[in-house]
Amino acid sequence: SLASAYKGAPASILKDLEKLLLENSQVDEGEVRFCAVRWATSLFELQHCPSRFLCMVAAADPKLDVREMAIHGLFPNEGRSIGQKKDLKYPKVADMLDYIIKQQPKVMGSIDMREQQLLFPSKTYDAMIKFLLKCFESDMAQNDLR
Repeated sequence: SLASAYKGAPASILKDLEKLLLENSQVDEGEVRFCAVRWATSLFELQHCPSRFLCMVAAADPKLDVREMAIHGLFPNEGRSIGQKKDLKYPKVADMLDYIIKQQPKVMGSIDMREQQLLFPSKTYDAMIKFLLKCFESDMAQNDLR
């Protein structure tokens, strides 16, 4: 409930929170990671690239509750009946890709380096691809409306 108190906070405070949440999503304590994902999904809208990146990374978390919250943060309509589905606004695919590259510049590195070791766990790649597809579909639907 404290996260909702920060809705509408000044941009500088929200930037600091983004950084803090991303840092805390990487710590050893599962409860801390859970709280970071919870805050990211409740404080920021679906269009917010940093919080969705945090969810992508958390989709590979060893703790089930963290993974489930992260997946729900990426795909809030999954598991809902047609009448319960919300009209979702995904980030632009280009903005999301730019943010991913900003967080992990090695994504754009040479093929030789990427063949040696994955930059993210496979479950993160899975969530990333599915979310980027949703972003792409949303972009295409917006272009069809114009």
